[in-house]
Amino acid sequence: VIQEPDFVSVCDSSDYFEFEIFNAKTGFAYDPFATVKLPPGLYIVPGSCGMSYPVGSAFAAIPDPAVLNGNVYQWNIAAIVAAIAANGLPGVESDPQNSLRIRFRTYTECGFVSNTQIIYGTRGTEPCGRSTNVLNKPGEPLNINGLNPPYGVVVGLQPLGNPANYCGGTQQFLVQMTL
Repeated sequence: VIQEPDFVSVCDSSDYFEFEIFNAKTGFAYDPFATVKLPPGLYIVPGSCGMSYPVGSAFAAIPDPAVLNGNVYQWNIAAIVAAIAANGLPGVESDPQNSLRIRFRTYTECGFVSNTQIIYGTRGTEPCGRSTNVLNKPGEPLNINGLNPPYGVVVGLQPLGNPANYCGGTQQFLVQMTL
C-alpha cells in the first residue's frame, strides 16, 4: 500500500488510494489480477482508475474494475497491458518491469463505518497453472472526516491451562476486549 487518504467524507469523493503489485519471483507471472475489497458503503468512483507500468512511469487511465460479490473490485492486468498479456509479468530480475501501481478514488454512502479497512490483493499463475504471488494485505483503518476519535476494538486471546495435545482436543482461553 503506497498511499491512502487520512480520512474520507460521507457522501463525497476521496483523494487517491494507491497500491503496488510486483512479481517477487524469478519467472514470469501469467494472468495477473489485482483486487480491492472495500468495506460496505465505500465504492470506487467510476473513471478514476489509473495505472503506472512500469513503476515510475506516468499514470494512465485504465478501465474500471469488475465488481464481484462482497464489494470486491478486480482488475485483469493482462486485459489492460498488452505486453503482460503476451508475455506475463516479468520476474524480480526485470525491475522495474516486474512492478505496477494502481490508483483510484472512492466515494462513501450511508452505511460506511469508520475505522474499517480496505483489503488489497493480487494473484498470478505460473506456467504450470499453479497460483503464484498470492497476497492479501489490509490497509490502514479509514476514518470519517469530522468523527473524532474513531472507535476501535482490541481483542486479547490467552490460552489457559495445558494446551490441547491432539486434533479435536479442547483448550480454554481467556478473552479480553477493549472498546
